[in-house]
Amino acid sequence: VIMIGDKDLPLHNVRIAVIESSADKLVHEISELVDKKFITTIDKEDINDLAKNLDNIIDSIESASARMEIYNITDIHPKMPDICKKLVDICEVTESAIWCLINKKELKPGGQFAAKLLTIHEIEHLCDSTYRQALKELWKKEKDFKNLVAWKDIFTRVEAATDACDHVATILERIRIKYYA
Repeated sequence: VIMIGDKDLPLHNVRIAVIESSADKLVHEISELVDKKFITTIDKEDINDLAKNLDNIIDSIESASARMEIYNITDIHPKMPDICKKLVDICEVTESAIWCLINKKELKPGGQFAAKLLTIHEIEHLCDSTYRQALKELWKKEKDFKNLVAWKDIFTRVEAATDACDHVATILERIRIKYYA
């Protein structure tokens, strides 16, 4: 959200690229650590699936950010602040849902875990709707074909990040059912 607010795309792209690179390294470290463990509290496949899908979130964010610089975006599309706000919201709820795996009392009926997963799904549906509205508006109003293609690409990548959050929620629910139900 800050990135589109202050329009310093190169600075934010560098920051996001560093985060994305760190995330890739972390996924690799998690995979190596899981492979070395004989017994894990959660199936190795579930841990790797969760790590991979978390990485998909940041990969999609980094990709959208890079496209804004590649396409030399100078004017922010009116739907972009709304879409970015929803992306931040879904990422924050996804993070808090992951922490519930550590605080196991949250996983029990009446805990916050189920509500967080539902919130993730709800935000993702709102993002889908906003994404479709943005594309419809873009198609209807944008006369410059290059801008149309650029913004469609950027919106699609941001929407992929919200989809990745939804996939993480599905994995978290599967883990809860397998181990804590």
